[in-house]
Amino acid sequence: MVKFLFSCSDTRRQGVAFLVSPKYKKYVTEIKGFDGRFIYIQLEVDSKIIDIVNVYCPNVVNEKDLFLKKVNDNIPKSDDLILLGDFNQSLSPLDRVGKHFEDKAFKLLNNLLDSFNIYDVCRARFPTSRVFSWRQKLKFMLKIKNTEKKLNILKYKLNKFEKISNLAGNNLKYDMNEYEEIKFKMKDFEDKICKGAILGSKAYWAVEGDKHSKYFLQFEKYRQENNAIKELENDQGELLKKSADVLDEIQDYYKNLYSCTNIDESKMKEISNFVTNKVSEDDVNFCNSDITLEEIFKSLHEMNKNKSTGCDGLTVSFYLQAILKNKNIKGIAIPNSDKKSTVFAHADDFAFTVKDKQSIDETFKVLNNYSEASGAKIYKQKSEIMCLGSGSISNQELTDYGIKQADEVTQILGIYMGKNSEICDYLNWDSKIKKAKTILYFWSKRELTLHGRATVLTSLIMSRFYYTLTVCPIPEKYKNEIKSIILKFLWQNNSHLVKYKTVVAAKIEGGLNIPEIHLRMQAFRLKFFSKFLDSNCQALWKSTMKYFINKIENMKIAENIAYACFNLNQIKILPKFYQEMIQAYFNIDVQHIYENPLFCNPIINLKGKALMYREFINSAITVMSCEM
Repeated sequence: MVKFLFSCSDTRRQGVAFLVSPKYKKYVTEIKGFDGRFIYIQLEVDSKIIDIVNVYCPNVVNEKDLFLKKVNDNIPKSDDLILLGDFNQSLSPLDRVGKHFEDKAFKLLNNLLDSFNIYDVCRARFPTSRVFSWRQKLKFMLKIKNTEKKLNILKYKLNKFEKISNLAGNNLKYDMNEYEEIKFKMKDFEDKICKGAILGSKAYWAVEGDKHSKYFLQFEKYRQENNAIKELENDQGELLKKSADVLDEIQDYYKNLYSCTNIDESKMKEISNFVTNKVSEDDVNFCNSDITLEEIFKSLHEMNKNKSTGCDGLTVSFYLQAILKNKNIKGIAIPNSDKKSTVFAHADDFAFTVKDKQSIDETFKVLNNYSEASGAKIYKQKSEIMCLGSGSISNQELTDYGIKQADEVTQILGIYMGKNSEICDYLNWDSKIKKAKTILYFWSKRELTLHGRATVLTSLIMSRFYYTLTVCPIPEKYKNEIKSIILKFLWQNNSHLVKYKTVVAAKIEGGLNIPEIHLRMQAFRLKFFSKFLDSNCQALWKSTMKYFINKIENMKIAENIAYACFNLNQIKILPKFYQEMIQAYFNIDVQHIYENPLFCNPIINLKGKALMYREFINSAITVMSCEM
């Protein structure tokens, strides 16, 4: 009987196996396997041990890199080693129809082959041949689920279409009407498959007439793999991998999250004392009245189509007064200022900055009162505490509070911040750059024009960095990496045809108007600097910035820095974000208005239209001059 050795994933989405002949099954031993993508066996022949490894490499770029590193750690160090399987990666342009990519996975695979002294047998025997184990042919390979009848009809049409095509090819008579009818039905079926791939991939900018291409099909598979929850950790720290266990854990979590709770009336009255503005009797009657159909239709029509109809969080801003007016909660004082930092709120996310442990206890007391009064629960699993300076907290105190401690960094509103700037920079920028590379990898499969690639960069890539760029400094290495991926995608890994300065220039200047990351950062910093100089702006961060600016040469110039001129060494005492703000202001290039052309200049316009006065142009009057 045949011996079957296999490695299968918990989700049963992939697997690798060996079928061993009965003649050799007693000489074969399975050593290890993992993830349904790797299996390693040993074959003993003539007192000689041969190691055989079978792999199935992922086709998603990020997963491929991790998998090849794992393979490298598990392959045996052997002189008699056979490595086979599906690597989803070509080793040379001869191994593939289409473009051959020498990406990170290609380099890892080559390094793996070199380190174990493995060579491609087929390529060694046929160094210049283009022979493939699989080639997509010009025939329909269709898969119709749950309907054998439709499949038989389709096979009949395919056979009929093939017979008519043979008759036409041999110059014999055939029914032209029947041929055109079958051809039309086959094309209609192909279009349905194409639209299914486009909808499945959720690819935007899919225009009418797009065919099912490698881009859409690969994008659809990528989204399916990323939308599935493969692993989930429960409250006990156990890692659940089976689909049934994952679904049960999700059900239990939301069952507890949305369960009914008892409300403490006394706590509700205590919290209500901080509400100063109350609704009128008319408003009470209006709110208690039944919702009419007109109100429902009006709400649905005015609603943003991309938003859900449910609520996105409880409104809890009113109870902030309970914290700000509580004298036992002491915030962190800003040096040389009368202001204190106590609480920052955005929707249902809160960050508290308190001075001592007594303030922590009092803060939790207010939070618990609110929970008992409203029935809302604090999400302690996502809450963290970070000790700054000489502050410390014990494990018992963490257990009492029911929250975790963040040692180096924590995340607030999607931004990582903390005591280790290098870790913060990595977490804030590295994942976004990798995500941008993944998006560009899929878009590179499409044959876009130069302006089409510029549109992808502008609308899909650069916008991903703006939120982080607004509040975080960007290290030089990440700035250069963003510039690099932009140019590689724009010129399709070929030579750059024009200078980078021209590429990011406005279209009127011959450029593609692609946002430049450094200039965009300067624009964001200048926006903050204008608020710093605005006396009407009362933001707390202005007091912090004044404290640091006053330390420059101990001059205590605060807002008067706008009239000073410091070199880079003098402003290094400032945090990096403030340094970028000051440098952006010092680097402003003021262009004289009289040096601008008068006509066809979008900067000088009337009601949005550029000026053009032919009499002046014909008289060679194109610029203004002024003599003092």
